[in-house]
Amino acid sequence: MQTSTPSCLLKILIVEDSASIAGRLKRMLNDLLTSECIEVAENLTSARQVLSMSVPDVVILDIHLQGEEPGVTGMDLLKIVRDKSKNTTVMMFTNYSDKQYRERCMQLGADYFFDKSTDFEKVPETIKMISDKRNNIIH
Repeated sequence: MQTSTPSCLLKILIVEDSASIAGRLKRMLNDLLTSECIEVAENLTSARQVLSMSVPDVVILDIHLQGEEPGVTGMDLLKIVRDKSKNTTVMMFTNYSDKQYRERCMQLGADYFFDKSTDFEKVPETIKMISDKRNNIIH
């Protein structure tokens, strides 16, 4: 059993074009002390760059990102993440919570699908659960 907090228990990538939402997520996750290595990408291009250099443990991914090329969505990045790593946990975190988006994301390999309007608090709870599971902590 560890007696001190490791410098990085989970590597997390937040892909979110809203600075306020990304900032709120980052603050919530930093408060958990399970996820000190958090990177934020505001668009698919910067997310692709991060993914080309490392494989995060968790990706929190919005479906619709401002300023992207027409027809390109977070679901395209979901495919890239899945092609790169089957072990990365992918959380879709979006305002596009209609059934067809949920079903498509799950078909593409998303592990979780959260609505920004109603499920904000579920993100840190889920990250804590993932961290505990990966570190074999039983509560």
